[in-house]
Amino acid sequence: MLDLSIIIPCYNEEKNLEETIKRISLPEVSFEIIIVNDGSEDKTKEVAQKIIEENKNVKLINTPKNRGKTLALKEGLLKAQGEIIIIQDADLTVAPEYLNIFYKRIITSPQTFLMGTRFKFKIDKEAMPLKNLISNKITAKIFSLLLSQKITDTLCGTKAFPKKLLNFINFSSCRWPDFDLIVAAKKAGLTIREIPVRYSPRKYGTSKMKIYPDSWQLFKRLLKAIWELKT
Repeated sequence: MLDLSIIIPCYNEEKNLEETIKRISLPEVSFEIIIVNDGSEDKTKEVAQKIIEENKNVKLINTPKNRGKTLALKEGLLKAQGEIIIIQDADLTVAPEYLNIFYKRIITSPQTFLMGTRFKFKIDKEAMPLKNLISNKITAKIFSLLLSQKITDTLCGTKAFPKKLLNFINFSSCRWPDFDLIVAAKKAGLTIREIPVRYSPRKYGTSKMKIYPDSWQLFKRLLKAIWELKT
């Protein structure tokens, strides 16, 4: 059994993926990296193939078409062998170096669900458009009420949790898995904590989250979360 599985779902990240992998460094930790190429239409698959040929601890899962981050993450979790799991986006908006902080924090508190929060630092408007910021703030307020604790960021891609959480995840049809994971953490009795991370503008590529239809999917998932956490 490995100490850690790092799952990197990605779609059209040919210019970011290799640097993401190179910047992951966890001395004295036995870990694997699982890249889930979610039906990319650029050269992400070829870049990932080169990476796994050069790194024995990196695995690659290719899906035939783009189905969204939720199903990509589900594919990665099915293959994960680590006692701890960390999700890392491949767009470099949150530095891979934060993985060390997340891992050190969770091994000292193994019954914890850790989420990155991007709102402890000033966010460049190029990194997060105002409409995205407002919607995130609203969902954070709602989850704060549901969880009876202050939550400032529900949609940061960097999250860490013990493997036992997998027994409590009920993946929805929403393309984004963040609310599924938060609900599962509450159901599993894990302590939910946030870790501040700096959020940077993309150097390459564009955000995969769109106001429509993603906002509608997230809204429906939020309504379901309200019901799940109140029953």
